[in-house]
Amino acid sequence: AMVHIPACIEYLASLKEPSVFLFCAIPQVMAIATMAKLYNNEKVFCDKVKIRKGLACKIILHCGTMETALSQFLVHLDELDSALLEEDPSYDVSKQRLAAGRACIAQYRDVKLTQSYARNFLTHYPALGGRLLYAIVDNVTGYFRTDAPVAPAH
Repeated sequence: AMVHIPACIEYLASLKEPSVFLFCAIPQVMAIATMAKLYNNEKVFCDKVKIRKGLACKIILHCGTMETALSQFLVHLDELDSALLEEDPSYDVSKQRLAAGRACIAQYRDVKLTQSYARNFLTHYPALGGRLLYAIVDNVTGYFRTDAPVAPAH
């Protein structure tokens, strides 16, 4: 799964509509958080291993921009890196893949989201009701979202 980290980040960077970005970024950050939780965890064989609900909520609340989503992604990459063992035969390959993920994060950290054509069109023609709809959606999402980086919950 680590081989797909750069492709995942590149895909997120290609998304321009904020609502689509949010829809895609939340599951990707949850996936990397889950991978960090599962990697080298002996409890996998005898118990359910999941990320905590509080961490899931933090991920949902802090994925509003590319910068904050990548900050969370980087936190979980660091957790994954700390779970690697040097005696593991795949240690070198895993280190290389995590380094490729970090390089990709550094490359795409400053990507800004822009409005889609649909949002731009609907907000410029009030008779279509788009301005009201997007105002409501933006206010509700703005109320629940903060853009501060999140430290991992232990």
